[in-house]
Amino acid sequence: SWWAPCREEMKHSRALQTKLANKNISFLDISIDENTESWKRALKEEQHQIENTFLLLDFQNSAVKKKFKIGAIPRYILFDKSGKMILENAPRPSDPRLLEILDRYEE
Repeated sequence: SWWAPCREEMKHSRALQTKLANKNISFLDISIDENTESWKRALKEEQHQIENTFLLLDFQNSAVKKKFKIGAIPRYILFDKSGKMILENAPRPSDPRLLEILDRYEE
């Protein structure tokens, strides 16, 4: 809700999800907001789908931060259908390279 680069990428993510709606691709969004109401308000303001969007409380001590070595946000990671990480630092949704990468992994 408070980090401008994340808010900007939400718009691009929404557009990308719309563009790929008929593809076999799922998106999972995780926020590290500390205030639940601010997070909900930001989702509404950005017209971002709540489906597959989660709030990770206590980010600094979270297993997610440690497992994926997240030092900065926004951060994008690609996984294959089996849950295996295929790209640790994927381009942001605003980067045209992301669409090219996703096309390579489509069935």
